Parts: sequence; structure tokens; C-alpha cells
Amino acid sequence: MVESHATTANAHTDVHWQAAPAAQNPLGGLPFILIMIGIFYFVLIRPQQKERKAHDGLVSGLQKGDKVVTRAGLHGRVHQVDEATIKLEIADKVLVTIDKMSVTRKGDA
Repeated sequence: MVESHATTANAHTDVHWQAAPAAQNPLGGLPFILIMIGIFYFVLIRPQQKERKAHDGLVSGLQKGDKVVTRAGLHGRVHQVDEATIKLEIADKVLVTIDKMSVTRKGDA
């Protein structure tokens, strides 16, 4: 037992130095980032812009007599169109004033 302890005490460890890794290009991750930005643009931003443009066209084209549906689910007929609001007739002689942007679509009232 004493001999094996003496043997391990005299053993030495060889250290093998590894070569330093090659310097990485500082722009190495740039293509990945550009691809991610492109995916976000075509999947999220572009469709939302198209939808917004279509909604703006709908709102700007509202006229008296159009049947519309609001975001809250009210169905009615446009009675009067102002700059930012419309008066919506939801029943016979029942008018409510709503924001133009709350009109979701034209439809059956």
C-alpha cells in the first residue's frame, strides 16, 4: 500500500496545450439576424399593414345608408357621417354615435 502511494506521488501529469481557436468573424451572426427580420416582416408586419390599409379604405368610404357591423357587434345603418364619428341607426329612430374606426365591416344590418 505504501508503494502505490509513493508511485502516485511521483507521477506527473502531462499538460497538452490546445491551439487557440481561430478568430471568429464579428459579422458571423448577421445573416441569421437578417433572415429573422425578413421572416417577421413577411409573417407579421406586411399582412397587418395590408389589413390596416383595407380597413382605412372601408372607413373612408362609409356613406349614409350603408349597413355596417361594429367591433362591439352592433349591426346598423349609417345615418350620418362626420369627420371621426358616425351616427348609426340600430333600430327604428334609435341613433348611437360611434367612432368611425370601430366599424369592422359592411354587412347585413
